[in-house]
Amino acid sequence: MFSLFSLVALAKLNFSFDVASFSVNVDAEIDALLKWKASLQNETHSPLSSWTLLPNNATNSSNNQNSSPTPCSWFGISCNQAGSVVRLNLSQLTNSSLKGTLHEFPFSSLPNLAYLDLSINELFGIVPIEITHLSKLIYLDLSHNNFSGEIPPQIGQLTNLEVLHLADNQLKGSIPSEIGQLKSLNELSLYVNHFHGCIPASLGNLSNLAQFYLNDNFLSCSIPSSLGNLSNLTSLCLYDNQLSAPIPPEIGNLTNLVELDISNNSLTGPIPYSIGNLEKLTLLQLFQNQLSGSIPPEIGNLKSLKTLSLHTNHFSGSIPTSF
Repeated sequence: MFSLFSLVALAKLNFSFDVASFSVNVDAEIDALLKWKASLQNETHSPLSSWTLLPNNATNSSNNQNSSPTPCSWFGISCNQAGSVVRLNLSQLTNSSLKGTLHEFPFSSLPNLAYLDLSINELFGIVPIEITHLSKLIYLDLSHNNFSGEIPPQIGQLTNLEVLHLADNQLKGSIPSEIGQLKSLNELSLYVNHFHGCIPASLGNLSNLAQFYLNDNFLSCSIPSSLGNLSNLTSLCLYDNQLSAPIPPEIGNLTNLVELDISNNSLTGPIPYSIGNLEKLTLLQLFQNQLSGSIPPEIGNLKSLKTLSLHTNHFSGSIPTSF
């Protein structure tokens, strides 16, 4: 699924890599990719049948006798002008999913890789620390697989990342605070995993973040007030966790927010009046918490609101006339 930022990241691949990569070892890239293919459990019936050592567009013609093998025509691969791999998209394969691990994935052999999408497969095992060798990575999507273990804190070294999708896996442990170092990040999706502990306050440093999904985990503690620094945020989904304490009033600083869903937690206290600042909101879900006090009339300022759910709380008083 491509968002606006995903498409922008794609477009950048056409401009970010030029003849500066002329010294790349294409043969090493080929060997490393074939080694990973061989490690996959279903590699003999894999959609990666085009990944072979046959020359590019090989025929019986004498014009092709001196052709060199290249990965640039292989399924899911795009290259720069120097013939080095910059894009690998093996998401949602039609015939069969990839089954295997990333233990043999050629992280250190793909120095120009900027786009990696392995989503919607049956990959498992840990996310290796070696992923940090992909220093030019802009887009990383490993979502909808069976990855387990913890996110390596070294992921904070991938400072060019604009999209990080690790959703719908079996990842556990705490969310590393080092993700807060990814200052270019536009999208962060970690939903439907087994993360616990607190939401790192450092995530408030992600000033370019527009889409932020941490729902369906086991996160506790309070919502960090530092999230109020995310002035470009349009979607914030923290529902189905174990978050507690009051909603921070700094949430009212997120004036570009269109969707706010923090339902099904253990949030307490009143709805902050500052929520009335979120005039672009179309969806506000606060249901199934332990919120109390009166419903602030400032919610009546939300003229774009289409969905409002406040049920299963401890509100008192009357419904504001501003509704």
